[in-house]
Amino acid sequence: MKKIFANFAPLRELLYAICVLSLFSVFLISCKQKSVETPGHILKKKELVDVQVDLYLVEAAHNMNVLKPDSADTEYKNLFETVMKKHNINKEDYESSLRYYAIDNESLNEIYDSVVVKLTRLENTVTYSKDQ
Repeated sequence: MKKIFANFAPLRELLYAICVLSLFSVFLISCKQKSVETPGHILKKKELVDVQVDLYLVEAAHNMNVLKPDSADTEYKNLFETVMKKHNINKEDYESSLRYYAIDNESLNEIYDSVVVKLTRLENTVTYSKDQ
């Protein structure tokens, strides 16, 4: 009886190898990051970065009292609306985009890293221009 099963040893090893490879393949497929399509009303990351940069500039002007003190809040709201119009978006889409990317920390970090880079470049440009 052992002689009969001895002939199946290579087959058994092959089946074992197939099982291991199959399990490994299933593991890799399940770990693969799924690509989720961004809903249509959500801004692309680059668009959101540009909006954020403009809004931070408006915020900075507001905080530095560049805007007239007696009408700063009204002027801030008007500038906010101007930024929305400049980027052809509305407040709801902007806010829903922020909420959408806030779900994924990595995406939100990418966005804010890009905002910081852009603001730093702007600051360097202004500083360089003043020095000359």
